[in-house]
Amino acid sequence: MTVAEPGFAIGALLPMFVYFLIGVFLRRSGVATGEHAGFLFRMMFLVTLPALVFTSVSGADLKPGTALLPVSGFLINLLCATLAAVVVRLRALPAPQAGAIVVSVSVMNMGYMFPFILATLGEDALASAILFDAGNAVFVATLCYPIAQYYGHSKAEFSSASVKRVLLSPIFIAIAAALVFNLGDVTPPSLVTRTLGPLGSATIPLMLLAVGMSFGGFASHVFDAMNAVALRMIVGGLFGWLLVTLFGFGGTTAIVVIVSAAAPVGATAAAFAAVSDLDREVAVNAISISALMGLVSSSALLLLLSRVFA
Repeated sequence: MTVAEPGFAIGALLPMFVYFLIGVFLRRSGVATGEHAGFLFRMMFLVTLPALVFTSVSGADLKPGTALLPVSGFLINLLCATLAAVVVRLRALPAPQAGAIVVSVSVMNMGYMFPFILATLGEDALASAILFDAGNAVFVATLCYPIAQYYGHSKAEFSSASVKRVLLSPIFIAIAAALVFNLGDVTPPSLVTRTLGPLGSATIPLMLLAVGMSFGGFASHVFDAMNAVALRMIVGGLFGWLLVTLFGFGGTTAIVVIVSAAAPVGATAAAFAAVSDLDREVAVNAISISALMGLVSSSALLLLLSRVFA
């Protein structure tokens, strides 16, 4: 297997950091505030993310022979979230900080990983990564929001009103509709895809702008953020290696699963924190720290694994 230089992957990621830095500049210059970031997060949650989920999942190639890839993506998030819930309980953290950590650990930033995987492993590996991300998307759309609501509200409120909010949330409706089209082998109307496609494409720039606008430095909650990053990237990578062994993955597929499992915290975590009254600063710091670490760790891990599974 020939492995390309990771510099190209870093170059492909440059626009993402530009969006983030634009958001930071807008915040530092006084043009934007945390309230503006909150509006962008809510617009993303209500409009652009559901559009992205629908277009991605409805068109995913969910063949029976590749079913273990999305299963792996789902299981890694579930394992990481479960471990994070135990850790925050042992630390006896307040619900806003605890929930922000658990939610941050529960979201893989696969959009961040795609350029790395494409540049170093090629298009076939990217297809495997997209299937893996389907499991991540299903987890985020079905369980991540309920987890955020659980920590953001009392158990009594969660058992009644929050369940209804989850079932009627745009993301949940989008994933349900997408699975109907996908499993029914029905192509969505072209008008729908032409309308939702551009909206979905706006999700990553909007999220990174909002994250940058929310970023106030690492003055507080650094330990909590680092706790989330360690659980997401280090422990997540170890869970990925465990599943590779259990499911018998090999070659490029094994590399994709492990490196994806060690992905940074997804920017969606800040949106869930914002709409569920969790500590958004913890989530934003975890996203920012993990994104910076990912430039080195993702490239190094790909090079290492390419030799282990060559």
